[in-house]
Amino acid sequence: MNNLSKYNIKSLSILIHQDGFSFLVVHHQEIIEFESHFLQQKLAPNQILKYLKKYINKDFQDKHQVEDLNLIYVNPLFSIVPDELFDENYLPHYLKYNAKLLEGDDFEYDDIPSLNGKNVYIPYVNIHNYLFEIFGSFSYKHHLSICLNKFSEEAITSKEFVLLNDRNTELDFIAYRNGKLIVANTFTYDTAEDFVYYTLFTLEELNFNRETLQLKILGEMNFNNDDEKYVILKNYIQNIQESQYNLEVSGQFSSKKSYLQHLNLI
Repeated sequence: MNNLSKYNIKSLSILIHQDGFSFLVVHHQEIIEFESHFLQQKLAPNQILKYLKKYINKDFQDKHQVEDLNLIYVNPLFSIVPDELFDENYLPHYLKYNAKLLEGDDFEYDDIPSLNGKNVYIPYVNIHNYLFEIFGSFSYKHHLSICLNKFSEEAITSKEFVLLNDRNTELDFIAYRNGKLIVANTFTYDTAEDFVYYTLFTLEELNFNRETLQLKILGEMNFNNDDEKYVILKNYIQNIQESQYNLEVSGQFSSKKSYLQHLNLI
């Protein structure tokens, strides 16, 4: 097994999606346990917590003795804000055009040093409180912040760099030009044609050169003729590469939904 963790302590990563969650336990660079639990519909925060409690609870902690917990939010409810425009007192204002805000919503942000910016998002306070009761203090981030930091070095060395993060029914589209972030957006798709349409349309709007841009794909796309998304996309884009995380991670879980989104541990 390749280098799946930088830590020698037992680490737990929990990814909270809008339709479920997954978790990964790693110890001494070995996978101890991975599970994903998803429904066919979006869930309210109280429904996600109820679902989570079935699997992540005190019995789970008694079994695993987790020393380091990372909570990751995987959803399109975010906004990237440059440092020069950021004011911690105005977090809701950065999201009011990106998400339907509800009374009682909390707001958080991740620092993204590679961008000199912040990623503002909505955490689930009920889930935070529950996990704190079991594990004590823990770290949390938005998944897009991790993607931006992981791929920043590749992006700044390319004239035009695009990362497509395929999450089964959602597509994160991240684009850089001359090392500067141009767009970071999430699309929901149903078919391979939707996936390719959103990709090509956005590239056209950005005036990116499809023959020379560097395009990396992370996540659940299969790089073979069995994956219709890849078959169609390669007809339009010259240079498509599988991300190093897809290439390095192998084994029984690599094709499972949400596994490759645990970028904080793999």
